[in-house]
Amino acid sequence: MVPITPLKLRLPSGEALVNGVIGNKEHLIFDQFLTDEECNHIATILKRDEHKILRIPNHEDTGYTGTTSKYSVYNLLNHGDIRPLKLPDRLFNLSLFSHCTELWVQCWGNVLHQGQELSTHMHSSVEQPLNLCATSIYLEGPEPSYTHWEDTGQTQNIQGQLNVVGQHHEHSVKPNIHTQPRISMALDIHWEYSPLMIENNTKRFMHIQRKEKVLYESDYEGMPIIVKETNDTTKLYFGHQSKIVQTIISKKNPLTLWHTYSKQLCEVTKRVKDPKNALVLGLGGGIIPSWLLANTKCKVDAVEIIPELEHIAQKYFHMPKSINVIIDDAFKFVQDTSNTYDIIVVDLWEPTGDFMEKFDDAFYNGLKQILRNPNGCIAINTLFRMDRERHDEYLLRLKKEFTSVTECLNPYPKSNNCVIYCSNNTINNT
Repeated sequence: MVPITPLKLRLPSGEALVNGVIGNKEHLIFDQFLTDEECNHIATILKRDEHKILRIPNHEDTGYTGTTSKYSVYNLLNHGDIRPLKLPDRLFNLSLFSHCTELWVQCWGNVLHQGQELSTHMHSSVEQPLNLCATSIYLEGPEPSYTHWEDTGQTQNIQGQLNVVGQHHEHSVKPNIHTQPRISMALDIHWEYSPLMIENNTKRFMHIQRKEKVLYESDYEGMPIIVKETNDTTKLYFGHQSKIVQTIISKKNPLTLWHTYSKQLCEVTKRVKDPKNALVLGLGGGIIPSWLLANTKCKVDAVEIIPELEHIAQKYFHMPKSINVIIDDAFKFVQDTSNTYDIIVVDLWEPTGDFMEKFDDAFYNGLKQILRNPNGCIAINTLFRMDRERHDEYLLRLKKEFTSVTECLNPYPKSNNCVIYCSNNTINNT
């Protein structure tokens, strides 16, 4: 499905996009997001059920009146007569969300009777910004009807048109002077999970995900292995209900490194001059060895204990067959191999509680023995976030094993694994 691009895009000079989605002051317009018939249908439901919405208990003073004041205690997308429109699916077809696999959406109706208004506002504070955009769709009302936008001023509403603005874009609706109500619906769309905002507001938010098709499914020693695809991505999961995506690639750009820790693991190449041989412990979907092969002159070996992951990586994640996959236990391999390397990437994981106990003296001695280049470097995915106590313990352990130990600065320290570079070269200690 081709992403819907905006009819108009307005971006103030110097305004940067937030995470590649939308700038804080930006204004996008998408025509015909809803048909006239759909607008009339939703407006009819809001008029019919307005009294029910107003009866929903809300102990929070939102500063608004009417149905708008209830935005924090219900979600219009959950309404039985609105769900068949499948509006969440349409959000993923908007170009600004083309790279998102999940969103958190709140949706409410604005029924403005005579004398009611929406005073000038924006959808998050400057002091506490969020990863969200604010949207509105005009449904029905006296004509002509207007919304006042920060960038365009008084602008005539068009039925079914979707306006999307950044979280700090001010807008308002002046008091309705007519006896006929002015009806619209609004959505706040979060593209990043915010525990403080979302965890205790389940009635307010709808968590939506791209629909995925299962391409491959098997089992390794009781652990499900599943490959799924959306319109834009292919993903590898270890477990049906797991929210952890082991590997994800863009179909258009398979070598794009999706996860922060994957990018940081591959940036080990910047720390070694002219590497010739690279070893990756842990294959997954093969994105890291594929990236190393494409972006260096290295011969690349990958060690993986699950035999079928080689086939999965080649068939579904475009891993070149020239990558030498060694089916072995990585902890045993580093002690037994006679091969040596300039770069070693450690990206190992097992669903067992005692897994990190395998990172013992024998394992580290093996790593040091096969790191051929005295100026070589090892990149380790620690599996510990920076805010965890065990992270500090593990960091101290590495400093006893290696001359140079460097934490990779993490832009999201509470939501990503920490990557650490290790070597016995003091020049790398930056």
